[in-house]
Parts: sequence; C-alpha cells; structure tokens
Amino acid sequence: MNEEREEPGQILFYTEHELALMTDNPLLTHHLERVVDATLFQCYTGLAYCDLKRFDARKHIVQLQGRDIIQFTRQKGDAPFTIPVLPQAQRLLSKYTGQIPIISNQKMNEYLFF
Repeated sequence: MNEEREEPGQILFYTEHELALMTDNPLLTHHLERVVDATLFQCYTGLAYCDLKRFDARKHIVQLQGRDIIQFTRQKGDAPFTIPVLPQAQRLLSKYTGQIPIISNQKMNEYLFF
C-alpha cells in the first residue's frame, strides 16, 4: 500500500511580544493560566506536544556539569536529544512540582487561539 505523506505545515513561532503578553499579563482563569504555562514550557524547552505529554522531570532531568538538562527521546523519529533547562522553564517546573499540567492538544489550541 503506497500512502502519500502529507507535507508538513509552516512552523509558526511566538514573537517576543506574544511571549511577554503570556507571561506578564494576569490571566482570567486558573485553567487558562495552566494552558499558557504548558505552552510557555514548550517554548522554553522546544518540546513538541507529544513529548511534553510524556515528559517527567524526575526521569528526564539530570545534572551535567552542575546544570540541569533534559535528556529525552523524541516520540516522532525516536531521536535522543539533550537541552539545558532555562531559568524560565525551571520556574514553571517549580510552580508545578515537576509535572507541567497537560490537557488535550485540541483544547490547548482552542484556549490559545480563540
């Protein structure tokens, strides 16, 4: 069976202004705050939604030369990667005791792009 692969869509990035709006403005609801925090964590780590869903700080954060880093394997493509934990990501991890709150990708997008 010969399946045609769909072309990947254009990758969109948040601007610095959009990131500032998400981090500096008081949010209307606790639920929206959690969605924004999960999205910001993705921005600061580069984790795709499917990887964020599997992420567990206790398993995937290790110390390397005195710094916290994420060592993980991408779900799509099974490629291992290592990235530093930026201070912004560390603050979010501390806020949620290592477990970033996750809801469905569809719902996250619905909240963010209403």
